[in-house]
Amino acid sequence: MTMSSGSAFRPFLCLTPLLSGVLFGLVGCGGSSAPPPLPSAVVEGKVLMDGKPVIGAQVVFVPVETTKGFGGMTVSDAEGAFKIERSGAPGVTGLPLGKYRVTVEPYHPPEDPTLAAEFVVPAGATKSIPAVYAARDRTPLDAMVAAGGGTFTFELNSKAR
Repeated sequence: MTMSSGSAFRPFLCLTPLLSGVLFGLVGCGGSSAPPPLPSAVVEGKVLMDGKPVIGAQVVFVPVETTKGFGGMTVSDAEGAFKIERSGAPGVTGLPLGKYRVTVEPYHPPEDPTLAAEFVVPAGATKSIPAVYAARDRTPLDAMVAAGGGTFTFELNSKAR
């Protein structure tokens, strides 16, 4: 019995639609399963202690209650000013909208020089900030980040306990 080259593949022709469907299902339509970015806003402000700028303070926004995302961190400059333009959440500019607990403490650069270079601490950095402001469970500082961003002034008391 002789077969032409075309007839040898005839039994597999019925599988072609099935295989195509499986491959299409595996590859998908090119859509992404990643969730859309969270609504967010740029946050800025000042840190003062006894009315004077707190220089080189690590300012951390920690999400609380139903606020999504990772929060954000920055270092205050020579005027005590800070700005958070991005956070750890992918595709998020600033901080996701919501309620935050805020901690403030002297900046301690990470051991990784690449990460440490991201935050420049100005000369004259404040060396001592009361521990209550660094404790996430005790800090009296909080912020509500709303659409359009926000400007916050955090007034610290050097005698706070």
